[in-house]
Amino acid sequence: MTITEISASKVTYRLEFPDMGMQSTGTMEVAPGAGGVRLRWADSGDLGLNPMSRWGGLFLDKMIGPDFERGLANLKRRIER
Repeated sequence: MTITEISASKVTYRLEFPDMGMQSTGTMEVAPGAGGVRLRWADSGDLGLNPMSRWGGLFLDKMIGPDFERGLANLKRRIER
């Protein structure tokens, strides 16, 4: 993961999967929300037309999801302090 842009309310990153020949880009944006802060996380990428890459894309959430969930939980703990 490479952070490509950062500001007070937004982080933009590039996530690379060299073994699979894929990459994605994403953002995490912080904004005021009802009773606190709202974090919006979006990630997207192009899997191309290769059937194996497209099939592998079905498992990306399971591969990277737990890492992001831990990171978001850690961020929440830090913000609430």
